Amino acid sequence: MNSIVGTTIYAFPADMIQVRTIYYDSKKLKFFKRTEYDEFVNENDPQEEQSGTPWLFTRWGVNFQLYPKPDVVETIKLLYLQKPVVLTTETDDIPLPDAYFSRVVEYCLTQAYQTDEDWEAALQMDSKFQDGLMRLKEHESVPTTEYFPSITTLPEDSGYGY
Repeated sequence: MNSIVGTTIYAFPADMIQVRTIYYDSKKLKFFKRTEYDEFVNENDPQEEQSGTPWLFTRWGVNFQLYPKPDVVETIKLLYLQKPVVLTTETDDIPLPDAYFSRVVEYCLTQAYQTDEDWEAALQMDSKFQDGLMRLKEHESVPTTEYFPSITTLPEDSGYGY
């Protein structure tokens, strides 16, 4: 979405569950809780007349508010958790990466075992499900480096043309 000159209040997307962060002109905005925002603005700009490049935002219901109000049109990029798509038929694709497929099956099996009151099988499957989630989380948080931070030439390497 784009900013509107002089406008501070914008609606969140209807499919949003939770906002993660907001960027204005590719710069990450600082988040203030509503009480912090009110305290800061009331002290520094009680009429909220200041305009310029927004550097903070706050949430108010289904809207977010930028401060100061934009003085030029720029791109506003929201990173947020999206409500899942409703699956209506068995042929609908689950909107998850393939790496999560086994976790979905394990979760469904856990629920099925609980429905059947097979508590031991439900506990075992839930443990497998939780372990799998932890492995996925660890895999996603490992930084990938495609280069060596430094290369040291050792004296014994001199015969190799270095």
